[in-house]
Amino acid sequence: MFPKIGVPQNGWFIMENQFGPEFLPVGQTVSANRSGVGIAMVLITSCLDWQCGTRSNILVDICNQDGSEVFGKGHCLGEMVCFQHEGLLTDTHVTLYNVVKTGVKKNNCWYLHLDDSSRCFGSRKPQIGDLGTIHDVCCGLGGFSFAAEFLGMKVASAVDFSLLATQSYDLNFVPSSIHADIASTDTVIAMHEKQSGHGCQPLVTADFPCQPLSLQGLQRRHHDSRSLVLPAVLRAAICLNACGLLLECVPEALTDASTQSYLHEYATLMGCQIFQKVLQLHHVWPSKRTRWFAVIIRKSLGTFCFPDLPCTDPVRGVQDVIKEWPKWPVAEEEELLWTDLECQVYKDPTFGHPERRIKLHEPLPTPALLGECLVWLSMFMQIQWAK
Repeated sequence: MFPKIGVPQNGWFIMENQFGPEFLPVGQTVSANRSGVGIAMVLITSCLDWQCGTRSNILVDICNQDGSEVFGKGHCLGEMVCFQHEGLLTDTHVTLYNVVKTGVKKNNCWYLHLDDSSRCFGSRKPQIGDLGTIHDVCCGLGGFSFAAEFLGMKVASAVDFSLLATQSYDLNFVPSSIHADIASTDTVIAMHEKQSGHGCQPLVTADFPCQPLSLQGLQRRHHDSRSLVLPAVLRAAICLNACGLLLECVPEALTDASTQSYLHEYATLMGCQIFQKVLQLHHVWPSKRTRWFAVIIRKSLGTFCFPDLPCTDPVRGVQDVIKEWPKWPVAEEEELLWTDLECQVYKDPTFGHPERRIKLHEPLPTPALLGECLVWLSMFMQIQWAK
């Protein structure tokens, strides 16, 4: 049996080795044999590198269970771990949240301790049916949720850090959204609870912040704090053992080294394929919107077909949708006038040369939410799977 450890006493843990018990100060890192791991990762930290006494999250593949002793290995990096669990585990995988690395080893496995602050969720190998449900992360007003529901899919959860976004989302969708930071473990636990209620491992969708990459922004890329949202989304997908991801951003994401590095690291860790494409909304709807999409799915789920959006001929213009141009009171129109700063930025070539003036016979320069939703709809409706 494992030693009775619980909370470390007087700043020390006991570690077993071939010479008998050894005492390790809380926070000390134990050198470990990395054979079989051997790859440097940014998204996750190997259990071998956790400091004793600290908490973290880990997705574990179950190898065997002997009474209350469960032995397994990290799904991503293969570290051998063990923990105690009352009752028989019937799942092939478990995610341990807020679990403590004790510094104790049993049968060459690092012992992870679960206490009242820890959570344990079981899962299995993702299946094709899991693609019928989504976690809508960075949900905003609900573009992905709208498309999913239109196609008969289910929404397990919706998450956004913006209170205004979640309040607006809740006016239009059920269930209610989660107003929280996707980088928080508590947020991912809340998503996992909802996921367990649906009995599936949903597709994670995310319209992550484009400001670090957009030509209309400062283009600070990985130096912009908002660029941390994407790796947080990918870490959440790992913990949720998601069947895949559907991501959307500006076209620059296709060539941004940091973005691509994150995606390929995730694909390597989780055994996924990556399919990427830049789509033009005005091919099917009178609104100009060029966006990058990426579908990242498990290899076991088959091959993904990523066709272009169909092109309408002739291209539709604003007048095809708005037959009669509306008029507003002068006072309301004056509220929409640009400030001097906005006019200055509009004329600044640093931010590109987009044509923002509305021409009735051409697509609208800047789409509203409806245009965004139609991108998602067109995207979803063309997803084709082949084993």
